[in-house]
Amino acid sequence: MSADQPNVIVFNTDQQRADCLGCAGGPVDTPTVDALAREGRRFTNAFVTSPLCSPSRASIFTGRYPHEHGVYGNDVPLPENQETFVETLSRAGYETALYGKWHLGVPETDHSETLWRDAPPGFDTFLPTMAHDAVGCDDPSCVEYLKPEGAVAADADESAWRDPDGEFEVSELGGSFSPMGTSKIPADHHMTAWLADN
Repeated sequence: MSADQPNVIVFNTDQQRADCLGCAGGPVDTPTVDALAREGRRFTNAFVTSPLCSPSRASIFTGRYPHEHGVYGNDVPLPENQETFVETLSRAGYETALYGKWHLGVPETDHSETLWRDAPPGFDTFLPTMAHDAVGCDDPSCVEYLKPEGAVAADADESAWRDPDGEFEVSELGGSFSPMGTSKIPADHHMTAWLADN
């Protein structure tokens, strides 16, 4: 990458309405996102191609509608014949990376750890997470990071991360999803902090 090429950061939040953000007058304190909105470009009349996560993400990465890129629902892998803007940036000499939620490939699991496929084409660094609720840390290397820190026991599984007093059923709110809740892991050891450190 030449010195005159600008850095490109795609910062994609998840699981909230647009008016939840502080910069949109919402009730949630989001100082970092608000600063990005204030110092960068904020589009106030933009719409996603799908109300579902995976199809919408696939459209962001490919610039195509769901009926064109083939990701018609959540956990449907992005077909390998679909080129992403990441591949275009890579060919232009950019070093590319993903940190956080990918949600465009189905993980294989042996019920003890999550095994992701190799990095999708174009990514030099690929550090994905899987969970929607992010109560714990769903990447094996994140779990290994937490153990020496004492944030989780050496033999911990996901049940050790959840605070049973902070859990509630989403069905109580009219949904039919799995239980959500708070984490027992201190904020400075949360998966978000681990991603930022990496």
